[in-house]
Amino acid sequence: MGYVVNLNSGASPALSLLSSVNVKAASTTLTPTPATLPALALAPNLINMKVTSIGGVNILSGANPIILSSVSQNIYYVAVGLLSGTMLVDYTVSPIGVAWAAGSYATTLTFTGSITPPTPTLTLNVPAYITLNTLVPATTTLNVNSFAIFRSVAGVSAVSGSDYFTTVPTLLSLRASSGTFAFTTTQPYNQLPAANSVNLMGAVLSGTYAGAAINLSASDQLLTAATGIPVIITNKSILSSTLSISGANLKSNFVQAGTYTVPVVYTVSKTASSFPATLASQTMNSSVQVNVSNLMELIVQDPSVTLTVNTTANYQQGVTTTKPNHVKVSSTVPYNVTVKASSSVLSSSGGIQIPVGVITIEGMTGQTGITPVVLSANPQTIISSANPIVDRLLNLQYRIPSAQTSNLLNKTAGSYNTTITYTIVAP
Repeated sequence: MGYVVNLNSGASPALSLLSSVNVKAASTTLTPTPATLPALALAPNLINMKVTSIGGVNILSGANPIILSSVSQNIYYVAVGLLSGTMLVDYTVSPIGVAWAAGSYATTLTFTGSITPPTPTLTLNVPAYITLNTLVPATTTLNVNSFAIFRSVAGVSAVSGSDYFTTVPTLLSLRASSGTFAFTTTQPYNQLPAANSVNLMGAVLSGTYAGAAINLSASDQLLTAATGIPVIITNKSILSSTLSISGANLKSNFVQAGTYTVPVVYTVSKTASSFPATLASQTMNSSVQVNVSNLMELIVQDPSVTLTVNTTANYQQGVTTTKPNHVKVSSTVPYNVTVKASSSVLSSSGGIQIPVGVITIEGMTGQTGITPVVLSANPQTIISSANPIVDRLLNLQYRIPSAQTSNLLNKTAGSYNTTITYTIVAP
């Protein structure tokens, strides 16, 4: 379906024996105004013409619909005619296959057959507009629901799409409505996280006309290339942008479970140099949410611990085994870490037992935040109400102090074992 308009295209003289009218365009292209606009080819599917009446008399026969070209074609013919007066013509313009840029496009028509004026000007006026169609989502959500997201280089991302119709070359820009994220949570916390700057979030446009990636700010920044998006066939621009926060920024700024929110504004505007001189921009308001789930994880990285007592000095001074990076702890809420033995004794294959309380677990030299405990079958807290963190490494040591070595005397040589369990729990 094209755009149809019925126009006065000239007149035949009074009492003329009008029987035939031909018409042609002056060239194969329309002349654009301003001249910087692209010329629109007069393709066969662009302009069709059909005489509808002459002198107020509707044409019931003899009208020949034509596709306008630079070759003269018959548009009306009857064997004998006696018509005079205004000639009305239907002009049908099909938009298919053409990138319609705002401006005026003209060509001179040449009529033969005693039509006055014989060379009228046909002008197509294309209005300038930017019309939003599919808007960006009201909320773009980035879900952080796995520690793998914190550990990845890419972090977390979400895609936001929109499209619009336009007859002018366009730019897409993005800004935050605030310089920092707002934070809310229903999860436990020791203290509210610091106000995170919006520049911790990146944005980039996909596709041919994408500009460089940006860090979000409270000022408009281009997502498109500076040259903008040209007017394309269908006049519909489809855009897809990705918002993201790197794993490093998540680990340092978004560890506390909760929702981090900032309003954002996308703006579609014409390029500065394109016609017309001014045209109102169109804006799309949205919100970005970073949802950090309540997550806890504890990994014993080296589960084998051996304390060897085989010298007199060991009995006199005790023994210690150090385990650097022994336990890795991650939590998005405050947490405790407890430790316990599977029983109250260390057992050998021969059934001989040693009290498990001979062993003390504590932090290695330089390790802070660890409360030393004497091992028992009951859970004991070695870390209490610690702040959220990702991949905290605990340097631990297992020690039999000299005060406990007497419990090892008169025991059969061999291996005495127990299973130790570390647990991360809410305070």
